[in-house]
Amino acid sequence: MTRGDHVEPVNILMVDDQPAKLITYESILEELGENLIKAASGREALECLLRQDIAVILIDVCMPELDGYELAAMIRQHPRFQKTAMIFVSAKLLTDFDRLRGYEVGGVDYLPVPVVPEILRAKVTVFCELFRKTRQLEALNRDLEQRVGERTAALEATAAALQASDQRKDEFLATLAHELRGPLAPMSNMLEVLKRADGDAGTRVRARETIERQLRHLVRLVDDLLDVGRIAGNKLALRTEQVDLASIVGQAVETCRPLFEGAGHLLSVSVPTDPIEVIGDPVRLTQVLNNLLNNSCKYTPPGGRVGLTVWREGSDALIAVRDTGRGIPPELLPRVFEMFTQLETSLERTQGGLGVGLSLVKHLVELHGGAVMVRSEGAGRGSEFIVRLPALHDAAVKPGRRSQIVTPWSDTPVDATPTTPLRAGS
Repeated sequence: MTRGDHVEPVNILMVDDQPAKLITYESILEELGENLIKAASGREALECLLRQDIAVILIDVCMPELDGYELAAMIRQHPRFQKTAMIFVSAKLLTDFDRLRGYEVGGVDYLPVPVVPEILRAKVTVFCELFRKTRQLEALNRDLEQRVGERTAALEATAAALQASDQRKDEFLATLAHELRGPLAPMSNMLEVLKRADGDAGTRVRARETIERQLRHLVRLVDDLLDVGRIAGNKLALRTEQVDLASIVGQAVETCRPLFEGAGHLLSVSVPTDPIEVIGDPVRLTQVLNNLLNNSCKYTPPGGRVGLTVWREGSDALIAVRDTGRGIPPELLPRVFEMFTQLETSLERTQGGLGVGLSLVKHLVELHGGAVMVRSEGAGRGSEFIVRLPALHDAAVKPGRRSQIVTPWSDTPVDATPTTPLRAGS
């Protein structure tokens, strides 16, 4: 009976103080194809056990200094070898008492001398295979424990993500209620003013302007909610055409001008002389810039600066919105584009909005085949959002129309049209 070539050999330790008997055991067992290790004394056997794992041990009972029973008892005391198969071999007349003593110290079998080769090989083969199966089960258990650990970690991460998502949704609903109540209260008050204004034309005009302003704010909130629903249902469609980014920038700046004037911010715009065109939905691209400008305005203290720059880089068109505002903490940067994320979540400190604007920016830009990134050096250091879109053909710069300005808060000149900063009240 031989071991298959694909099976890893195991170690068999043969312990006997008589070299001739060790040679005999070796000749009987060598056809098994296992690693045969010889030890001439109990101490030598213990040294071998400390160096390597052993599947089966053949132990001569009658040895000087340390007999087989004493050696087996010492082996069993070591945690590594409490289940190692030990077969006693003895030339003495075996009694039931001898066998009982051998079993008490950990022996699994008892063979008389002269040894029958077929019996010895059969017994050793069984214990070698048992050792292999045990090792395989241990390996499977370790693999199973690792997989269970990984699966448990993944489930815990998923549960934590779901919990965080639920928390953000709860905060969003609370913010939504707050934001909806915000415009409704002044609208209700102005309606009451209109009832009592009688012939006061000035009062009626101011009341109507307040209602219109709050109504526009309410419409923006509802539009954002509708867009969130369309994105979640993968139903947001684009109406694309060839668009000059300069016109998109103009529309967005004009829309956001009242916000910047009200906050006393300095808004500088840098657009190249030659057109940079993309294929896109003008309404949605304007919405992207509106959201980015609104975000910068919201988180920039009064009197701060916001810059909007457009340029070409290879086959891409880039739009950057940079501000001197509150900046973004490093731990929040990876989550800036997640739905319902805001720098501050308490209603008492909120700067307005539902926390969906930047998420809409990301989805809209990606629908245009582009990407958006954010950079910030931390709290109080401002932030910069960069939108990258596929541009159409590279328009050549015409002679006499090349000009340079300095990109806001940068020392690197770029080809652009000189612009006049928009100040409050300008």
